Amino acid sequence: MSSLAEKDYLIVGLIVFGVIFVYSIFTGFTPGKFFLGIICGGIVSLWIYLFYWTQIQIIVKKLKGERSNLKKLRGFYLYIYKQIDELVLQIKREREYYKNLYNEYFELLNTIEIGIITLKRDRILRKNRFVESIYKSTRKSDKISNFFRKIGIKFILKEGEHDLYSKKLNRRFYISYKKIDSEHSIITIYDTTSVWKMKKILDKTRKYAVDSRFIADFTHGLKQPLATSFLALELYKKTNDKNYLYKLQSELKSFQEKIRVTLQIFKFEEDFLRVSVNDLLKKIVKYMDPICSTKNNKIILNIEEDTYVKIQTSRMENVLKNIILNANEATKDGTIRIKSNKGNGIHTIIISDNGSGISREKLKNIFKPFYTTKDRGTGLGLFLVSSFCDDNDVALRVRSIINEGTIFSLTFREEL
Repeated sequence: MSSLAEKDYLIVGLIVFGVIFVYSIFTGFTPGKFFLGIICGGIVSLWIYLFYWTQIQIIVKKLKGERSNLKKLRGFYLYIYKQIDELVLQIKREREYYKNLYNEYFELLNTIEIGIITLKRDRILRKNRFVESIYKSTRKSDKISNFFRKIGIKFILKEGEHDLYSKKLNRRFYISYKKIDSEHSIITIYDTTSVWKMKKILDKTRKYAVDSRFIADFTHGLKQPLATSFLALELYKKTNDKNYLYKLQSELKSFQEKIRVTLQIFKFEEDFLRVSVNDLLKKIVKYMDPICSTKNNKIILNIEEDTYVKIQTSRMENVLKNIILNANEATKDGTIRIKSNKGNGIHTIIISDNGSGISREKLKNIFKPFYTTKDRGTGLGLFLVSSFCDDNDVALRVRSIINEGTIFSLTFREEL
């Protein structure tokens, strides 16, 4: 006990003693009343001390201890806050570093003639200068579909590489699409127009070389029917045998057929027209159906959604007739199926039969001029097909199995 002021429970006891003492003076002071005041004051002081003051002291001590702990915790949390603050500053510095690195990377991409587009789902996040040169939109978050529509290309977001042509820009692009994660992806665009034009020039040069070789082969191919014709004529003069006259007539027909097919092959100046694929197929089937029925073959035409293509129409008619005619000659009492499929910017015509088929060795040579497996064939029909496909940018494929049949497919670019 350092001082009386600090012991409040004693003050309360003195107050109780004082009240009893004053009361005894007014009512008659006696030693009994005096001692009663001392006893009551002491009991009150002891009761307050035991039941209140000690509890208060315990609470005060606990609070002092907690205060000490709070000081320690404050120092600890200040240390953590400082570390977090330094970490945040470091993250900001690194963010600025990578942001600058990202900007420098795109500045580098701006110096090359390759289009770079980053996407979030179907929206453009960023595009480099090459893309902006062909796409004048100023919108920051435009849809990728708007981009392709504006440059005149039909493109569906599908992983892989795609060779596409923009008629609107008269440019050809090689487009690669790659997904980075579930939301982000990247598109690269290469302008292959110059390469494409160079390839066209090389193809034309190659065509001239092929045409020169073809003329040489053609001249050589005419020697045999002419020689046979002259021989048949001489023998007829000497023997007057009409069989030699029939032989002469047959050879002249063969000669005439070769001339006719050759004129079709060199029909390069025919204009390119926009034509309905399905209408053209219906017209050809109507023409070929009576011919195929002579061998009891049935033509089945299966057409889907129509497409317009830009091609040399007369040459295309002759090509399809030639393929169907070959299928008819290889088939008896069978079926010739013609299917028309529309795809993504393309249209494919598939002609199949269940005839005798072509062996693998012969299949390698069927598009060569004057190559034929028929007794009276010109060897120019499938060369006509190949020549047409080269001139009209048509993908030609053929597959055949002996005694099962042959399948020809011609894939055209859709005319928008």
